[in-house]
Amino acid sequence: MARTAFARGFRESVVVEASSLLAKRVARAFADEWFSLGGRISDVREFGPRGDLVDMRRGLADSQAQLIFLAAEADQARTVRPYLNNQIPVFGTSQINDGKNDPLVNGDLNGIRFVDMPWLVQPDHAAVMVYPRLEGLSTELQRFYALGIDSCRIAGQLLSGQQTINLDGVTGKISYRGGSSLQREPVQAVFRDGVGVSLEGAK
Repeated sequence: MARTAFARGFRESVVVEASSLLAKRVARAFADEWFSLGGRISDVREFGPRGDLVDMRRGLADSQAQLIFLAAEADQARTVRPYLNNQIPVFGTSQINDGKNDPLVNGDLNGIRFVDMPWLVQPDHAAVMVYPRLEGLSTELQRFYALGIDSCRIAGQLLSGQQTINLDGVTGKISYRGGSSLQREPVQAVFRDGVGVSLEGAK
């Protein structure tokens, strides 16, 4: 998300993070990448169960930042979003997408940009349509299922002797150039009408 925002010309960000350890790690990862690109962070706001969200709204009302990076899980994001400055674009991660495609539940998330796997936000993706969906799985288990699909495909290619891999997978675009690591690029997505949808091919 840091690279995406920077490529769009944004340079100054506010970070809003939940008080959980996971949210803090996500916020730190964003900040590290944002700073390495040359971006600036003008404010960091933390919120929790007992946080004063009204005070946060006042603090962000006059912000000159070009974007808000929101490090929060879905329920936390639904709670805090009404208190953010609606004039500033909000970016997040797949944490905010818990698979509840409900316009009423997710109304406050509309417009938030995030990254996620095609399996969840791009049902018309060619690879996604090939594989059956297991009904009744939670979103978390759907993610693991999708990772399993791509893992099997990668293992098959490695076992066949391929030295490099370029896979348009159900978890994103995956590349392998040798060594012990892979690169996985998720797809850009946004909440529209309470549903997380892919921005693949959109401007």
